Amino acid sequence: MEPYAVFVGLLGVGVVALAYGLFTCGKLSSNDWRYPVLNIVGTSGILYSLAYSWNLPSAVMQVVWIALSLIGLVRILRKGNGHG
Repeated sequence: MEPYAVFVGLLGVGVVALAYGLFTCGKLSSNDWRYPVLNIVGTSGILYSLAYSWNLPSAVMQVVWIALSLIGLVRILRKGNGHG
């Protein structure tokens, strides 16, 4: 199961990097619902991999990243402008 966890973790890293790259290049804004969703998906993959290769600081960072992304997603959805 551990090789699968490593794959999921690396895929998560790729998704987070993609989200940040799209944001940096101006293809996604912080007001676009896809940005926090990509971050939630990516960091969840990293967190999953940490269940098989534990690292407390990294796990805490992923939980914080997910929480902040959820806050951002709720803010975007409440404003109703999820394509900014």
